[in-house]
Amino acid sequence: MRKTSVFDVVNNVIFILIAVISVFPIYLIVANAFSTEADILEFGYAVFPLHFTLDAFKYVLKDPSQLLHSTWATVVHACGATLISVVIQCMLGYTLTRKEFAFKKLCTVLLLITMFFNAGLIPSYILRTQIYHLENNWLVYLVPTVSGFSVFVYRSFFNQIPQSLIESAELDGATHLQVLCKISIPLSMTFVATQFFMGMTALWKDYTTTMYYIQDAKMYTLEYYIQLISKDAATMKANLLMMGMSASEIPTETMKFATVLFTLIPMLIIFPLFQKYLSKGLMVGAVKG
Repeated sequence: MRKTSVFDVVNNVIFILIAVISVFPIYLIVANAFSTEADILEFGYAVFPLHFTLDAFKYVLKDPSQLLHSTWATVVHACGATLISVVIQCMLGYTLTRKEFAFKKLCTVLLLITMFFNAGLIPSYILRTQIYHLENNWLVYLVPTVSGFSVFVYRSFFNQIPQSLIESAELDGATHLQVLCKISIPLSMTFVATQFFMGMTALWKDYTTTMYYIQDAKMYTLEYYIQLISKDAATMKANLLMMGMSASEIPTETMKFATVLFTLIPMLIIFPLFQKYLSKGLMVGAVKG
């Protein structure tokens, strides 16, 4: 039986503390989401709900059909755009590993330029509205974001694959697409899955795309719709106070926590599916260049 050392004890205690510190904010969100508005206004944010209530969730769920539409729009935006981005970056990274590609140096320079210079919001807005006319169009949610840095990391991963393996596949008649899909991507799945999860997480909380390009309520993303609910509740409460009426029944404070909890739940469900890839992908991706 292995003897437990002082280092093991201290190490475990430190990691337990880190885990508690990481989980505690989520617990606070849950605790205050189920608290009453009066308790928060009187005693501040609570570690334990003094009076349990579902008022905040009732207000958020006052229009279930709109909530479903918004959830679907968020899934399309987060998963669709991320998937397209990952596919494009994989294809670019694989192309840059091919010695016979004549424009490899030119593409490398162009990708390097994108890492130092960003077009910004105004050119993107003009491109999507004046040229492609993507207002109130589902395609605006599928516009990919290609990172030059990620392309170079993919290239680095694909370069680690033994050339003899690729040559054997090509001798057997495999095309470039087959080599990419059946050899390069499976052998680099750790980084690919990590990139997909991180991209999906970033787009899941994006509300600016809806704010800039969407006016149809059925196409609102979850993050944008929840912000609208919070603003409406705050405006209603302010108007009641100006008229000298009681506004304590409008759960503006607790609703903030309820809405945050709604946006967290899908990510908390998806995270365990990618957990086995994240620990390796983040570490390996940090040292590849």
